[in-house]
Amino acid sequence: MDGGVIEDNFFPPGFVSLVSSEFAYLLALPGEPCILSTAYGNRYNNGNGILCKVPLRALKIYSQGLTSVTASSLKVEVWYNRTESGSADASQSIGFHQIGNDNQTPKQGYSLPVIPGSEHSYRLSLLDGNGGDIPSSWVVEFSDQSIGNRWSIEYINLSLNGNLCGGIGGLVSR
Repeated sequence: MDGGVIEDNFFPPGFVSLVSSEFAYLLALPGEPCILSTAYGNRYNNGNGILCKVPLRALKIYSQGLTSVTASSLKVEVWYNRTESGSADASQSIGFHQIGNDNQTPKQGYSLPVIPGSEHSYRLSLLDGNGGDIPSSWVVEFSDQSIGNRWSIEYINLSLNGNLCGGIGGLVSR
């Protein structure tokens, strides 16, 4: 990321992350920090991946009491390299997922890749027709110790239900 070259790197020069093409909102960000992997043939997810020049981390929302029938999609809006004001630079509807069958598993929720950095802002809400509020009983986790940068604290600006999370201006860390 600092201009160095890693011998035998899995990624093409300049790229540091790969994610499924299901997260197309990354392709709409200003300055094209992410591109479709088709430019590099079928090597990355059979040409259906997204390669990024920036690191990616996981943002997970652990829900409860939902089923595949009752769950709404999650709306993510992103302001890239700026605070949450005006129109979002990118947005997408993220589907609900669970491990196991309806009413037989507590392992359920939403997950999406985010770009760490205090200069980026993310707003999450539900597309449920009831105001989009994410219940306060749900757990939201940004990155984790094993996947995040172990040598420094990472941040994003996050708002849920129109309210800023964390400290000043919605700044949260892992």
